[in-house]
Amino acid sequence: MIFSWLKRRRRKRILAQPLPAEWLAYLEENVVQYRLLAPAEQQKLRRRVQVFVAEKTWVGCGGLDVNDEMKVTIAAQACLLVLGIDYEYHYDQILSVLVYPDTYLHPPRGSDFLHEEDRAVYGEAWHRGPIVLSWNNTRGIAGEVGANLVFHEFAHHLDDLDGDMDGTPPLEHGQLRRWQRVVDEEFCRLARASRHRRATLLNQYGASSRAEFFAVATECFFERPLALEQQHPELYAILRDFYRQDPARWPWPSAEPCEDRPNSAREEESPISPSTMAPPGTKSAHRRADLFFSDGVWLLNERRYQEAVAAFDKAIAISPDDAEIRAHRALALLKTGDIARSLDDANAAIRLDHADAATWRVRAMAHLALAQYEDALADCERALTIDGRNGESYRLRGICRTALGELRQALRDFGAAIHFDADMAETLRARADTYERLGRFEKARADREKALRLDLTSMEN
Repeated sequence: MIFSWLKRRRRKRILAQPLPAEWLAYLEENVVQYRLLAPAEQQKLRRRVQVFVAEKTWVGCGGLDVNDEMKVTIAAQACLLVLGIDYEYHYDQILSVLVYPDTYLHPPRGSDFLHEEDRAVYGEAWHRGPIVLSWNNTRGIAGEVGANLVFHEFAHHLDDLDGDMDGTPPLEHGQLRRWQRVVDEEFCRLARASRHRRATLLNQYGASSRAEFFAVATECFFERPLALEQQHPELYAILRDFYRQDPARWPWPSAEPCEDRPNSAREEESPISPSTMAPPGTKSAHRRADLFFSDGVWLLNERRYQEAVAAFDKAIAISPDDAEIRAHRALALLKTGDIARSLDDANAAIRLDHADAATWRVRAMAHLALAQYEDALADCERALTIDGRNGESYRLRGICRTALGELRQALRDFGAAIHFDADMAETLRARADTYERLGRFEKARADREKALRLDLTSMEN
């Protein structure tokens, strides 16, 4: 209570100061959305910028001296995301903003045992930590139409407010089911377009995870809302309801953004209902297969495995040579306990596309279910050759190695699995089995207790 009173008092003093004239110039020049807002919304944004700039600790990195232009430009874009919230949200959980002059090298976590190289990044949003940005990319990334680094990283922060950066931000009661349905369908749609190298409106980096999908969709919502509403109306609608803003109604200079900007997914402009019939092999038939596939993925995530198999059956009837559909049906069949059919589908998917790490993982799981540990280990090795940063591949290889008696190598794999964000509870249980076989019973008990706590927390949420 005392803290809240002091905070309100401090903010009242901040807002009593007039906005410097040069700050208004920075808003007009650097933040195109500011010029499109109604006067009352502009005033609201200016107030929030004043508080944000004053309350955050600004840290220049790589020799950069963070000046007022940088602070105002970043603060305005961050505060625009939450402008529609009724109360004044000022990102209280973010205490500092780190700014580099350009892209910077980020050392990988856990590099001691993985021996990875540093990687160049534009920015980061740390769990319960600071936002890190590169100044040269805060007003767009070269070659990426509609990209906005500040929107992207602060969207990650909003996603993380419920404690889990998973692509589902805190939602009002009754919104979750609709959100999950739309995001699952659109995420699969983007992933498939990326795999088949089709042009898309949404940045294809969003296909790497649902967390990245939410951040990329947020960028597009505020940067290219007219195109997003036209090509992805349901996605636009759930973002409009979440952010409580309707940027497609702002007075943008061009009314036809889809015609003259690159990366528009012309193939994706007209959503097709699964009930629309078309001969196999036509573009419309492939769209129907995509929709059945999206239904199957959603049902799989909902653990409705038999229904997922049925949806994938319909998709395969239309596109029998689609490796991704067969790989997902293999996983659904595995969950139903039909191991033989699962293995058949995984084998077929690998024949169609041997460069998909996820398919090798599915086949590894089928081999594990049949106690074929050598075969499962070989599949894990192949998956890691294709994608050496996947936590699930390390977890599965750890299980294989435990079964084969390679216990110390298995422990290293479980460490890598945790580093690369495999399912923590499942990894801890698997590691506990390994510790028990090594006679390290205290460590095994600690892992099992932690896994149980994670399960209980998940049930409560």
